[in-house]
Amino acid sequence: MSTHHDVDILLQLYGLRREKRMRKARLFVTSKFSSENLQDHLAKYPSTSEESALFRQVVTYWEMAASIVNEGLLEEKLFFENASEHFVVWEKIKHLVPEMRKAYKNPFLYHNLEALAGRYEQWVTSRAPEAVAALRERFGIKQ
Repeated sequence: MSTHHDVDILLQLYGLRREKRMRKARLFVTSKFSSENLQDHLAKYPSTSEESALFRQVVTYWEMAASIVNEGLLEEKLFFENASEHFVVWEKIKHLVPEMRKAYKNPFLYHNLEALAGRYEQWVTSRAPEAVAALRERFGIKQ
């Protein structure tokens, strides 16, 4: 059962998503970002580029939010009822993550986002079986 504390955290996370630069970053990742593999990613979005900064801002934001939920500091059901973008972001980057983990020598890179996205997919599919496919189609995510 959600508490007032859960609602406060959820609203704070929502407030951060509304910040002007974050909106720009979210738009980039959800609608313009695409990379076939890590080499392609680094060529298209070098670490000093604006696009790389936007990518990192969104992915680390959702990794942070996922860690809050994964640690039990925000009730998962409440989060799932109010957010799906974390799943979209994971779907857009998941094919890159194994290479990133190896290249950056961090087997836990985006671990929280991966775990939460997996549970979200199960949760939403149990309630709305076609919702995941619709999300993937809406955001141009190849399965």
